[in-house]
Amino acid sequence: PIITLCVAVALAEAIDDVLDVSTDIKWPNDLLFDGNKVAGILVEVSGDIVTVGCGANLWWPSAPRRAGALSDVSPARDADLKLATGWVDRLTPILEDDPGRWPRARYLARSATIGRSVRWDSGEGIARDVDDTGGLIVDTVSGSVTIRAGEVHLGQTGSSRDAG
Repeated sequence: PIITLCVAVALAEAIDDVLDVSTDIKWPNDLLFDGNKVAGILVEVSGDIVTVGCGANLWWPSAPRRAGALSDVSPARDADLKLATGWVDRLTPILEDDPGRWPRARYLARSATIGRSVRWDSGEGIARDVDDTGGLIVDTVSGSVTIRAGEVHLGQTGSSRDAG
């Protein structure tokens, strides 16, 4: 889970720098702009090999509901290359840092999940934090649970930036 969260931070920061657009991170692997999904991340591990992929909607004039794009107009011809290069330039130092550390504070500052009501296959509650291993800590009526993987749906409350 940590690699996915690191990729999200690097991609969000690259989008800021290259496209001048601020995105939020929805745990564990989506980026949101104006509440719509504009990027997704996939990380697969096989033995010692880690494969990371991400896709970002630079421009999508007729996006379906809950999807969106990072720009209302067609971006410059080299925007995709600049974004990919910027992402790699930000991700490499994060992954080369102490493997036990990750940019947790930078992640939490962009979280669209923390402080929100969430639901998943087996429950619902309020997302409270992300632990040191990347698990989402959720307060439920039965107590605190930590989600390690899976699809999490956000409730309609305010963003985590508003929730503190």
